[in-house]
Parts: sequence; structure tokens; C-alpha cells
Amino acid sequence: MKRKIFLLAILAIVLLSSLSYAKDILPEASYDFYVYDGAEIIDRDIEEYIININKDLYEKTGAQVVVATIESLDNIDINYYATSLFEKWKIGSREYDNGMLILVALEERQLWIEVGYGLEGQFPDTKVKRIIDN
Repeated sequence: MKRKIFLLAILAIVLLSSLSYAKDILPEASYDFYVYDGAEIIDRDIEEYIININKDLYEKTGAQVVVATIESLDNIDINYYATSLFEKWKIGSREYDNGMLILVALEERQLWIEVGYGLEGQFPDTKVKRIIDN
């Protein structure tokens, strides 16, 4: 019995330390908010286009779509990374949770789209998966 408790305690310590490590490496939101190009793969003209489209979208609907690129996930699951980033940057309104994060991890060649509950009607999991796959 003591051995099980000891093993559970070790497991909890390892999990908690990896979670705090993941939160420590998350970048701060960019000055432009709608584009964070940590991997430096988006042309400035495209960044401006994304920013302008999103400003217009926000004014019309209150929704926010953020595009983020990073060099590497540093061995963190992309789903966890995207969810943590989504929460840290507070994408979408608190009241409607109508935000979306499009995350590209360059080194791992992975794409993830994190959708707030307020946009799940327009972007259900099946639709998001099709977007990622195509």
C-alpha cells in the first residue's frame, strides 16, 4: 500500500513539473495579437492581411482568430500546447468564448486548430479535422 502511494506521489510530481515547464516556455502574445510568427515563416504582407481581416471580424462579430507559428513544441503535445496558449492569450471574449487559434509547429510539421466553445457551432471537430487534413 505504501509503495502504491509512493509511486503515485512520484507520478504526480513528474506530471506537475512537466505542466509547469510547458507553461514557462509559452511565448507572450505579439504586439499585433492576431499574428505571432515565432518561426518567422509569414511574410509581412500576409501578416498585415491577417491582422486587418481579424480586426474587421472582431468589430463585426467579437470573434478573434489568432495565427501562431513556433519553431518547436519542445516535446510537448500540440493539443496541450495550443490549449495552454489559447488560455494564456485569452483568445476570444470571456463571455462568448469565441476565439480560434491556428498553431503551426515548424520542426514537427504539425498544425492544430483550437476552437473556443462559442465557435464550435460553426467549426465542429469534424470540420476542423478536415481543414487540418487538407
